[in-house]
Amino acid sequence: MKTEADGRAHIAHAEARARAQPAGFRPVRSALLAGCGNVGAGLAFALDAAGIAVHVAERPDAVARCTDMLGRLVDDAVARGLCPAGEAAARKARLAPRAGLADRPPAQIAIEAVDEDPDEKARALRALEAAAPEAEAVLTCSASLPVDALAGACTLPARLTGLRIQPPAHLSRLAEIAPGPRTAPEARAAALSLAHMLDKLALTLAAGAPSPVERLRRRMLEVAEMILLDGSVPWEVDAAMEAFGFSPGPFAAQDITGLDADYVIRRRAAPTRDPARRYVPISDRMVQEGRLGRKVGVGWYRYPGGGGAVIDPLLEDMITEEARFARVSRREFDADQIRTRLIAALVNEAAAILDEGVLASAAEIDLVSVHALGFPRARGGLLWHADRIGLARILDDLTRLAREDPAVWTPAPLLARLVAEGPGFTDAAG
Repeated sequence: MKTEADGRAHIAHAEARARAQPAGFRPVRSALLAGCGNVGAGLAFALDAAGIAVHVAERPDAVARCTDMLGRLVDDAVARGLCPAGEAAARKARLAPRAGLADRPPAQIAIEAVDEDPDEKARALRALEAAAPEAEAVLTCSASLPVDALAGACTLPARLTGLRIQPPAHLSRLAEIAPGPRTAPEARAAALSLAHMLDKLALTLAAGAPSPVERLRRRMLEVAEMILLDGSVPWEVDAAMEAFGFSPGPFAAQDITGLDADYVIRRRAAPTRDPARRYVPISDRMVQEGRLGRKVGVGWYRYPGGGGAVIDPLLEDMITEEARFARVSRREFDADQIRTRLIAALVNEAAAILDEGVLASAAEIDLVSVHALGFPRARGGLLWHADRIGLARILDDLTRLAREDPAVWTPAPLLARLVAEGPGFTDAAG
């Protein structure tokens, strides 16, 4: 019988492999960073903390906002004992953003971290290429746009690769290295070297593959919102998953990252959305009503005075109204039913990711689940946990749920094969 100690040891071993110095490692000494939003500010802070000279460039109209954001990151580090108070002024001076890309020092790596808009990213990449022809690699921090689509904006697409780090980038432990089909080995090696210097757990994706972090996170939120429409409320879903060991629950986590970024991605994907797949518009309405998350004081919860989360009864009224619009007869969900649905959905999506070869092993998906989704470390990660409780049980759950909605719940082929053939995810894929 596998124990919690076994689960922790499994994750520790996977972390050691992801943290190991990559082949062809070359220290990164300097970086040019364009964009200082949620991702860019944290990344700039992390680059400086790693001893990498970083030049931060922003639009002239955004320099003051960026300066304030970076200053607050330094002040927070001082308050948490992560930066000596006597070094705060020097760090703020080093991180001070400049308007545009003119008059900047040479850069070993150039990084694009502007807003998640295809046209804006294409402009930023062209500007970085022109400003830093000496850079060994040009990195895009896009979480949703294909690297090869962005490579079309580049004069030298072989230099472009993806570096995906969830915000806040200076605190996130995981980095996805996302090469495109045209990415040169040298550019990929430069991205891996940078991730190693930032002390990130680096996972290299198959060329052109979408982010497994985002796939799993969005799948969890998709099913969580279905549970809301069908009869629950955010605090019940979060409580059920936190009792399992998640930290935090899915809705509290989205309040931290912000609902608006996901909204933009959903709007962009709307023309290609599967019409047979159920779509729940609750979070769309929340963004349209200004409920963007903790940063504005209200999202799935309220944050009076910038403090801790408080349940918002008005949100329950909104959910009930959306269920009435959708002609859904709501029913109660207990904590076990909530957990069953969310864990089954995550395992099913992870099986598809593994079967597609996006990541090399089940252990890498376990790292994603622990460090990007808040899955409990003591349970060994998502797929290690699935092996422990039995894949046949999860397949049974999915088969039963597929009777009510096959578009959402049809079991992944790999899961069915593993149940039929005997080995678990770890035995089959590392």
